[in-house]
Amino acid sequence: MKKIIYLFLLIFLSTSIYSQNKETITKLKALEKNANNVIITTTDTIDSAFKKMANIVLDKGFEIEKSDKDLYYLVTAFKSDPNYSFESRISLRLKKVGDTIQIILKGEVQNGGYKFEAVNSRFKTVISVGFAQLFEIAESYTNGYVTVVKRN
Repeated sequence: MKKIIYLFLLIFLSTSIYSQNKETITKLKALEKNANNVIITTTDTIDSAFKKMANIVLDKGFEIEKSDKDLYYLVTAFKSDPNYSFESRISLRLKKVGDTIQIILKGEVQNGGYKFEAVNSRFKTVISVGFAQLFEIAESYTNGYVTVVKRN
């Protein structure tokens, strides 16, 4: 029972300390709620897109924990941010869809010993701030169209 109470407090009552880019908040409000994937669609080659995304996450201060250039898969280590009390991590994979490449990003946040999937929520919590950060990273990709979807 204690865990449930702590989980509730962590997710729903920690909303006042997190600030986000107002432009990002506006964009996310118009997009699918409970989305847990950010998808970038690009006409770049799969190799070029993979290299570009790896450089973006490195430029954002993440360290690459796992990477497979043959499977086009990458996971970062958890990274803390001085503006937030939680850590976040990104996993991404690329796949060819017709004449385009899809870059699928998922985020994970950890706070107080608990790990959560980053989700586009109507509440301003660690999971929604983590998702907003993921969305902002995706938007920094040049030559790509960014969308969000809910997938298992």
